[in-house]
Amino acid sequence: MYKFNLSLISLMLSMLWLNTAIADPTRPPAWLGNSIQSAPQQSAGPSYLLQQILVSEQRRLAIINGELVSEGQSIQNARVVNISFDKVVLRVGGKKKTLILAPETKEVINAQ
Repeated sequence: MYKFNLSLISLMLSMLWLNTAIADPTRPPAWLGNSIQSAPQQSAGPSYLLQQILVSEQRRLAIINGELVSEGQSIQNARVVNISFDKVVLRVGGKKKTLILAPETKEVINAQ
């Protein structure tokens, strides 16, 4: 009877453990929120969302508003001036605009 009770308790605890939320590694980051599913909002000018940065010896790339860009390319009437490890500088209508990567998205990977 003791083994049966112990087995029953173990089974119940494992069911509770499986019922808890397990982080999904393929889920978009929390800072992105539901912006993918929501309709675009009207604003005075174009908005720029810096999502990822890749800097290596061979290339400097960024994902802005879901579009992959490199230095010198244009996105929504803005030219990408500089890409560094934590920010991207754009030139919009003759003015510089700096996009800073959100702190929770920074991850330094030593790619060689």
